[in-house]
Amino acid sequence: MTVTVQIEMDEQLRDKAARNLASNGLTIDEAMHIVLVQAAAGRAFDVGPLAPNRTTIDAINAARRGELVELGSPEEAITELNMPD
Repeated sequence: MTVTVQIEMDEQLRDKAARNLASNGLTIDEAMHIVLVQAAAGRAFDVGPLAPNRTTIDAINAARRGELVELGSPEEAITELNMPD
């Protein structure tokens, strides 16, 4: 089951955050998801800069274009990830 989380914030803060996150290839929703996943895992709440590397940004953009790769089982995914480029 999925839920919707809403937060209230100043419009200027939202717009500035959206611009800064976009420069790193993220949306506000994606950034908040990262924060919540870390909090749920019990990790220290040190968000720091949410700056994905170039590989991650390229993968996010590819996913947005619908260029997803089906990897099957975890074992198949590990094999695929360990293959030379």
